[in-house]
Amino acid sequence: MWRTVFSLPTVRRALSSTNMSKISSADKGPRLPARSNRIVLILAFVALLSLALVAVYGRYTELKNQTTAAADRESKTSYVAPLPREIYHGPADAAIVLLEYFDLDCPYCKEFHEENEAILMRQFEGASVAFARRHMPLTYLHPQAELKAEALECTMTQSSKSREEVIDLLYTTAIGTIDEATKSLVGRFGLEEKAFTSCLAQGSSKEVVGDDKAKGAIQGVSATPTFVIFKDGVERARVVGNNGKEIYAALRLLVAEQ
Repeated sequence: MWRTVFSLPTVRRALSSTNMSKISSADKGPRLPARSNRIVLILAFVALLSLALVAVYGRYTELKNQTTAAADRESKTSYVAPLPREIYHGPADAAIVLLEYFDLDCPYCKEFHEENEAILMRQFEGASVAFARRHMPLTYLHPQAELKAEALECTMTQSSKSREEVIDLLYTTAIGTIDEATKSLVGRFGLEEKAFTSCLAQGSSKEVVGDDKAKGAIQGVSATPTFVIFKDGVERARVVGNNGKEIYAALRLLVAEQ
């Protein structure tokens, strides 16, 4: 009996069966409990969800910034576009506006006023072209230019004379104090002295000059004269300096588009 149970073939078969079982178990590798599998799946889902939320938020932020930037550009464009009250020659509803940023102590502004301004007006008479001005006193170059600008605005609150007459005088008159402005302007333009000096002393005209300078700063104006040419309220060209030929060419091109 013992010989039958523990015969050599029987032992070999038993050993072979045991070894194959071990090899089969080793091939399958360690098994994770079912709970561990669920945790891994949950963590993977949370990670994917987080990535998706980050992507969505990033796109939302991008669109929001684009919308804000577009609204800001539109707001600034509307703010700096010439107003009918700023036009001194040509139709108030002109499609094309030549806007000059000027300084009453700037020699090149004076040259434009005396030489090229009238020529350009004649060249575009009858076209839908208007001329406008804004103050841009460069006080780091001309310390008294801002006082002159304010004196111009205070004069125009009373005087029936044309703005051009007052500008003509201011371009050729040295004014460094309120007293000098009073002596130069009150008698010449029939102003009420107390109201004029009060306007300058209390800074009533500072708001107008300050608003012009703020618009110039938004448009990046840093020199005078600077001519910004608008068509339908949008800047289309810019010329720096008293360059009549360049201004004429830019205006002519825009008129030809109509």
